[in-house]
Amino acid sequence: MTFVSIDSLSRRRGWRALGLGTFSLLLSTPALAQTPAVVLSTSQDVSGTDFTDGDMVFAGGGGAPQMHLSSGHFLAMAGFVPSDVDAYAHQPGVSEDSASALAFSLLSDQAGFLDGDVLELDSSGGTRVLLSEADLATALGVPGANIDVDAVDFDDQSRLLFSLQADVAGTVLGDVSDGDVLRLAVSGVVEVVMLEQDVQACYTAVTGLQTAINDVQAIDWVNGELWVAFQSPSAFDGAVLSCGATPAWVLEEDDIGLGGAEINALSYRDGGGGRPFLAGSPGQSSASGTLDFEFRGTPNSTCIVFMAGNAGAFGSRFGGLGRWYFDRNDPWLTSILASRPLPLVHLDGNGLAQVSFPLPPVPVSGLGHGGESGWSFQLIELGTRRISAPWRAEEI
Repeated sequence: MTFVSIDSLSRRRGWRALGLGTFSLLLSTPALAQTPAVVLSTSQDVSGTDFTDGDMVFAGGGGAPQMHLSSGHFLAMAGFVPSDVDAYAHQPGVSEDSASALAFSLLSDQAGFLDGDVLELDSSGGTRVLLSEADLATALGVPGANIDVDAVDFDDQSRLLFSLQADVAGTVLGDVSDGDVLRLAVSGVVEVVMLEQDVQACYTAVTGLQTAINDVQAIDWVNGELWVAFQSPSAFDGAVLSCGATPAWVLEEDDIGLGGAEINALSYRDGGGGRPFLAGSPGQSSASGTLDFEFRGTPNSTCIVFMAGNAGAFGSRFGGLGRWYFDRNDPWLTSILASRPLPLVHLDGNGLAQVSFPLPPVPVSGLGHGGESGWSFQLIELGTRRISAPWRAEEI
């Protein structure tokens, strides 16, 4: 490991929260790879791996599954660690790698949010509500109902698509099934995209089986086609089905490589692996401890690593995540810059590196977005000028 100094950080001018139906879609229509790449979450921890039901995993694309967002990444950005990510999507109109693209929902109420809320990352750090459970229940014509969003995405007109965790009776559409896929129009009216019986028909057309799918658990809108993952039958609940004009498996369980683990959230990755990656372990430490880091990125590239106790959030003109998540005036960061350059990590020919960093012997930890004491780490890949998602360790 060598070191490099950096004089200043570039800021990105302005950041606006995305509103439904208020922005233009900036997507082209790419040809899908033979095995598309997706980011997904599973319903349970994946046996024999480090993947939990609260992690987002990068899978498909012809490679082995890799961590995309772990508990430490959520802690650094969202200010809490989701017990289970129940729905996940990239908001259109911005790069899918950017912090402002992420939208998600939780399996259960947590951190002051409801399981029917659709959430996004706040530009000043932490998490905020993009669309509330109350607003969605009102749009369904059942104000005050306790609903749980089970799957979300956005269509090619930036309208929210969603499916619910349980059947809901008496809506403006009549009785809604947990296998129905619905759309919130710009006008605020809820419309049917596909009924559970239609998804069932697609499954039967592909497999020849009549086994009930039971529940649509994850959705994605890809080039005008609806992709779904469902609860059962167990032989296919770890696969992704396209419900387009010609229904077909777009990812089978072997393509994903998670041993058939049930999919709970799903988002197609147009840009492949995207931003560089760092993650450390253990997730909790004390002063003078050592954290072991995994780095991924462009083969033979060089990365600068930033480290700070106090979390922060400010935009950058650099690509990748497009947002820094540390306090520029943090005491630990400023003490490092005053005494030596920031660490520089070289990735090998496979785009990998493993480096250990010692935590300072004196208590210079800081506060995270959730009020916890700890340390945040984030990198920029110099050649591509892309920023990684931050990772945070909590002080014990």
